Amino acid sequence: MARILVVFSSLFGANAELAGLIRPVLARLGAEHRLRGVAQHVLPTQMVSQAKSAIAVTGADLEWADGFIFTSQIHTGMISASMKAFIDEHHDAAETGAFLDKTFTAMATGAYDHAGHEHVVDQLNTAAAVWGCVLVPPSGADAAINHQNGNPWGLSFGLRHGRIADHESASAVLQAHLRRFAAVTEVMAAVRDSGLSPGRHPRRRVSSHPPTQPNREGGSMHTPNNPLRATQIFTGPGSRPGNHSSSRGGSGLGSTSSGPHSPSNPLRATQVFTGPSSSGGTGAGAGSPGSSSSSGSSRSQSSSGGGHSPTNPLRASDVFGSPRKDR
Repeated sequence: MARILVVFSSLFGANAELAGLIRPVLARLGAEHRLRGVAQHVLPTQMVSQAKSAIAVTGADLEWADGFIFTSQIHTGMISASMKAFIDEHHDAAETGAFLDKTFTAMATGAYDHAGHEHVVDQLNTAAAVWGCVLVPPSGADAAINHQNGNPWGLSFGLRHGRIADHESASAVLQAHLRRFAAVTEVMAAVRDSGLSPGRHPRRRVSSHPPTQPNREGGSMHTPNNPLRATQIFTGPGSRPGNHSSSRGGSGLGSTSSGPHSPSNPLRATQVFTGPSSSGGTGAGAGSPGSSSSSGSSRSQSSSGGGHSPTNPLRASDVFGSPRKDR
């Protein structure tokens, strides 16, 4: 489930009102969401009660979210000073990669059709690009948004007497755009969680994948969600080795004639990689190396049947189980 943070700058209540219209749309889409206002540094004594009652946004909110919706009123053709101050406040965190690959969409409100809507969303998008966010603008590909909103760079809302002019139309546009925004945010959150994104502090979630199938050794197959652990190769003194069994009498990869592998009794290359001869040698590296095997058939044997060597190397499939049982 996507986590979406709505950050708004509101003095006379229009953007607080817009945030209120966004809330039910995100709820219907099944997205977790927070609505937060920036601290007003200009004309705070003129704030209406609706704007004053907003919960103040913090760095913890930014860290929590997978995606951001920033909306600002138009001040002399630009974003509000308060929104700019908030962006500047978190620039240092952005430079550490805190917001890298989080999604972003911009919105603007203004009393006039040509008061600077495009300038405001462009400035917000510019800040998001510097932060390393993935921009998700409305685009020009949705006919309904084009007809009702007309701003492909970010949603624009005209005001009447300081309020959103048409709630029904605004809600329809929000529904159309935020459906796509939430879907992209969910995908990018999975990318961050997978570790493919270098963004800082990925949010780990319970995997939606089905449980892994048993491998031929009776344990769980090694996958990105079920990784091979050191204890399955290196066992501590007096403990039993992990899932892998040794070609040496079945005592496990973690055991040799001198006891289980441990920091003081490490696994040696000769126990995994043997010489060119696959049989008849002496020592741990001869014939059957001390690598894992399954169902009585040594995994350390390659398709040619010999021990592992520079000409017959150990492969990933010899350690990490393939999704197919009959590989």
